[in-house]
Amino acid sequence: GLARWVDRRHQLLSQPGAPVPVDEVLTGQMSMAREIFQRLEGFDTRFTAGGTFGGEDVELGWRARDRGVAVVYQPTAVSQQVYRKTFTALCRNIRDAAAADSLMAAVHPGVAAHLPLGQMDSMPLGQRLALRTTLKQPRMCAALFSPLLALLNLAAARGWSARIWEHLHGVARAHLYGLGMRDAEAAGISSRRTA
Repeated sequence: GLARWVDRRHQLLSQPGAPVPVDEVLTGQMSMAREIFQRLEGFDTRFTAGGTFGGEDVELGWRARDRGVAVVYQPTAVSQQVYRKTFTALCRNIRDAAAADSLMAAVHPGVAAHLPLGQMDSMPLGQRLALRTTLKQPRMCAALFSPLLALLNLAAARGWSARIWEHLHGVARAHLYGLGMRDAEAAGISSRRTA
């Protein structure tokens, strides 16, 4: 769950001199001098056009690293971001994030391998199957995943907690991610996927 992710992330990033992976450079929680932000030309608004969620912070971090700005993890810095979202809103965010990843891969081809769309083969089997099936058979997946998403929404509303929900959330996230990749392709953004 979340606690394991936070612990793994802290262990990875707190090693002296450890490189910060591109998907960990979330500039929404980054501090930088105004001159650097201006030199980088700020956030790329294509990532949030039309009110979509995500990607602009990771893209700015990638651009900063690409242009030689040192990115350093500071474990004593405090950043707080509180998400109070419904399950439905969270599902929309996952789909938007996948579309943003597709744009990221189109704008910065070297970053694709660091994003979920470039790491499909290392995903757990259920997630990999959900993503690939969503990409190749979207109509069939709509029929399969609508009941799962409804069940997960109910589980979230009632506060059910169990390992099976974590697994099913992972499968549902992969399905929603695939839908977001399809959204990007429909908008003319190639994710260069190999599924």
